[in-house]
Amino acid sequence: MRKTILLVVVSLILILPSALALNCTKYEGDKHELCNNIDPLDISESDKRALMGDGVYGPINPSNPSVNLELNLTNNSPITLEMIYEEKIVFITKFLLFLLFNYLLFSMITKSKFIRKWLTADS
Repeated sequence: MRKTILLVVVSLILILPSALALNCTKYEGDKHELCNNIDPLDISESDKRALMGDGVYGPINPSNPSVNLELNLTNNSPITLEMIYEEKIVFITKFLLFLLFNYLLFSMITKSKFIRKWLTADS
């Protein structure tokens, strides 16, 4: 019973968002729109909070309310269809090797007379 409760608690901790995550529901108006633009970025939570701080973008003219975020992120190469295919092929190969290894291990364990005597159940 305790193991089940512990499993449920650990599952909830892994599923629920972090308490330190940027919460866009706290902001209203322009700040809310800015938060929605910042939240999906692939940067740390502290950097996201720093970008939400006042005075980061300088004065914003009411005639030009749009904010242009130019972050100095690492120069990532564009993802091509060939890269996706290679990733899928590698994943499928790893998965098939995993299945093959488990099949061979299970076959070796169940076929060996020495190990099979340890697997028999007493009735």
